[in-house]
Amino acid sequence: MTEHGTSRTPRASPKTSTRVVLVVWVVLVFLVVAAKARDVGGRHGASTTLGMVAFLRDFIRHYHFSHLNIYTTLRERDRVPLLGLQPVQLSFRTVPEDPTLRQDSLPLPGHKVLNIVLGEDVDWSLFVNATRPQDGVNWLVVGEHVRAMDTLSLPLNNKVTFAEPLDEGGEPVPVQTRAEMGAVARVALVEVYRAGPDVGPNVQVVGHWESRGDGKAILRAPAEDRSERRFDLMGIELRCLTHEWPPVTINRLLDESGSQEVTGWMGGTWDVLKERMNFTSKCRRPRDDDWGTLTKGTWSGMVGELMEDLADVIVAPLDYTVARSRVVDFVIPVAQVRYVMVFQRANQLTGVWESYTQEFGCRSWAAVVLFVVLCPCVLSLVSRSAPSECTRVTLLDAVTCTLGFLGQQGTSLSFTSAPSRIFFLASFVTTVLLYCHYTSALFSSLAVTTNSQPFRDLRGILENGKYRFGFTEGISVENDFKDSSNYLYQQVWQRLVMPPPSGLMHDDVAGLTRVRREKYVHMMDRTNFLYMTSGQCDLEMLPRPLFSYPSGFAFRKRSPYTEVFSRALLGLMDSGVTRKLIETWQPETSVCKSLDVQPLTLTHVFTAFLLIGGGLVLSLIIMVGEILYKNLQESGGVTKREINGITGDNEIEMMREGGINNDGLRTTNRFTWVDRTRFKKCV
Repeated sequence: MTEHGTSRTPRASPKTSTRVVLVVWVVLVFLVVAAKARDVGGRHGASTTLGMVAFLRDFIRHYHFSHLNIYTTLRERDRVPLLGLQPVQLSFRTVPEDPTLRQDSLPLPGHKVLNIVLGEDVDWSLFVNATRPQDGVNWLVVGEHVRAMDTLSLPLNNKVTFAEPLDEGGEPVPVQTRAEMGAVARVALVEVYRAGPDVGPNVQVVGHWESRGDGKAILRAPAEDRSERRFDLMGIELRCLTHEWPPVTINRLLDESGSQEVTGWMGGTWDVLKERMNFTSKCRRPRDDDWGTLTKGTWSGMVGELMEDLADVIVAPLDYTVARSRVVDFVIPVAQVRYVMVFQRANQLTGVWESYTQEFGCRSWAAVVLFVVLCPCVLSLVSRSAPSECTRVTLLDAVTCTLGFLGQQGTSLSFTSAPSRIFFLASFVTTVLLYCHYTSALFSSLAVTTNSQPFRDLRGILENGKYRFGFTEGISVENDFKDSSNYLYQQVWQRLVMPPPSGLMHDDVAGLTRVRREKYVHMMDRTNFLYMTSGQCDLEMLPRPLFSYPSGFAFRKRSPYTEVFSRALLGLMDSGVTRKLIETWQPETSVCKSLDVQPLTLTHVFTAFLLIGGGLVLSLIIMVGEILYKNLQESGGVTKREINGITGDNEIEMMREGGINNDGLRTTNRFTWVDRTRFKKCV
């Protein structure tokens, strides 16, 4: 304080202010140099990978990955920014010296894994195994796809996505410029695949990521299912196997090499797929003409040839079974095969001799025979024994009367006694009942289109004992019977299928022919049966299927085409293409397109005409016999002239047939004379 009572604040000297400013500038320069030195020390793609952190975070969140395997050449101190991807579990891995990535990158239980490749100096030959199909494992490669095209194997079902940084013009950033970038503003998502080993790669830009600069970004990423966008097979030719199964597949031989044209509604579906997916095919039948069964550990037919890599796909309704699924890959099923049992229609009058006799059983025939034997004897006995009976019936006349009863005919005999009348009435009523029983069964078999089947299941066939059983050789159900532990199936196989002649048929046509020829039950697909017997009424099937399988196309095990074709077939089903093809090749049919009342044919009534013809021939034979007998009798008996020459005390009166004698008696076709004692004698 001065003497005037005022105080003064000390001022900083110009030298001090200058020193502070210099210190601040030195610190700033030091920080910039240190940061620059850090960037320089972190080359080999450090700036690129650090600039991709924002994109990686958005990509991981979009697909909900829970675990990351990051393969990188970054030093540990340069990996710090990548820790910002947490809480996702991270596993940093160095680029291996040997290709063991497939074993290291298998998904953990309950985790959805993403393998990320970072760095510009990756030896892509070490990552060949990364493109192999792996369950649930995806790969994200940060870098241009052209750097990996020559070494990476990229089949149709690979799960590799390339993240390529772009400049403001949308062009890939050169490698030498990318190392100097502090951040990446745009990223293109690229997928590459090869439809086959003989065609070039197909490159698709499937999405992109863009940063707005205000801390926000836009990610347009493709669907996780890659099969829906990899439909272009780039003109490859697939080797296919086929088999006849109308109307699903109908084959036609094209040339001597065995090439087949596949039609039917499944063949039509295959043609639509070829047009939409840009591929061709060459089909043939299997060498052994079999579908595929397992015998002593070896597969036959189409399944066996597919396993041997002799074909790429099966174009036929191959049944989906557990055993086959272990050796081939099935696509989404396009058909349902229902195996039913086919046999002769129960109400068909197919037999010549059974047309008019099948109405009677053993007991009915026994009753008829007993009636024919006992009725004449009892009738003759009653007429002769009854005291009040005036009509005496001989045994021969009783037999004729009984046959008349059976033919619904009356008699000229007049019965006067009560026992004779009661027996006559009882006999006539019995024949009426027999006639009603016969005609009702016959009319019912003609008027009713359905009858009770002789059996309802496999057990019924075994218990019936009159039928053989079989199916087409080589289909899936053969293993179901041959290798089954079920006692019923074992018995059917041993007792009905295997004994000669074998129940295994070459095809369904031969099976249906055998059904019509003998007591044989053929098991076949219901759709196939309706197609082959449309409008025919001589066969029928049990309504309940014995076996039912989904069926459709099949590819080699671990084939890259399985998912793509499943997706394409699902699209055809959703759009109604498959349904239209089915309606085209298989119109609506019924089990039997016939009248409700089945008319009799010549085969059915042949027995009746045979009886009429036999009776005619028999009557002619008897007539000839009678003529011969009469001529013989006249030549060896008394002639008219000799009778007129008779002398004696007897008075002879000769009368012709239809004449009346002196006693008022009507004469028959005989000569009658009467002596003086009025005793009639006939010659």
